[in-house]
Amino acid sequence: MCSSDLKAFVGARADDVAVFVRNTTEGMNLLASILPEDAVVVTLDIEHHADLLPWRTREVHHVRVPSDPAALLDAVDAGLATVGRPTLLAVTGASNVTGECLPIRDLAALAHRHGARIVVDAAQLAPHAPIDIAADDIDYVALSGHKLYAPFGAGALVGRPDWMRTGEPLVKGGGAVRFVTLDEVAWLEPPERLEAGTPNVVGAVALGAACRDLLDLDMHRVLEHDLAISRAARERLADVPGLRILHVFDGEGQRLATVTFRLGDLDRKSTRLNSSHITISYAVFC
Repeated sequence: MCSSDLKAFVGARADDVAVFVRNTTEGMNLLASILPEDAVVVTLDIEHHADLLPWRTREVHHVRVPSDPAALLDAVDAGLATVGRPTLLAVTGASNVTGECLPIRDLAALAHRHGARIVVDAAQLAPHAPIDIAADDIDYVALSGHKLYAPFGAGALVGRPDWMRTGEPLVKGGGAVRFVTLDEVAWLEPPERLEAGTPNVVGAVALGAACRDLLDLDMHRVLEHDLAISRAARERLADVPGLRILHVFDGEGQRLATVTFRLGDLDRKSTRLNSSHITISYAVFC
């Protein structure tokens, strides 16, 4: 039940597999472990650590993200073309620092045009916006339960089954095998193949329940409310003297209600700061 709720929440295809993990970070590491040995990964230079570090057992290329959002797709297109034989494009759905969203559907189309697959780190996106991996032709998505109002310790990797059937499991142990000898092992089919050890049953059930509740709430309504809060927060912060909102892309674009800002030119006499210039603050309005 919890697996079907999760798949419904992300708009999975009928043959997609949902593997329960601890969090988005483990989901990305799991995908890294089952990549083909000769895989080439392309990612962006604005990624979270969970989307920068796991791929380093393979060949990795980083695309420098331009400040002009209209130029992003051209930059990624050029990066994929330069690699020549990309296997995976790994991108965030929404920045956990600036709240800026990436054009996932367009990036998926680009990846496929170059013969690559795409994985989306949806840790920040999933609680705030609808995800439809079938409609957007996304190959894999990773998310965390605690971002979705479920308890800590449950997350998921959802996506195409073929690499899950043939790749090396990240965690090896009981519950993942059909039989074992001292020299051989026969793995079960995914997801069991990739869920060795005692499962976090409570966490998986809670994650499924959270997905059901959010679907009932309607994620399109959630996104509309989130964007309204984001606009209101930015408008108010714009009136604060000396405050500058930090961002990757110029212009408005779609930004969730996460704001990072710099507050400079503070009066030394009125603060306990050693410097009269620059303090960086991070705020989430939700």
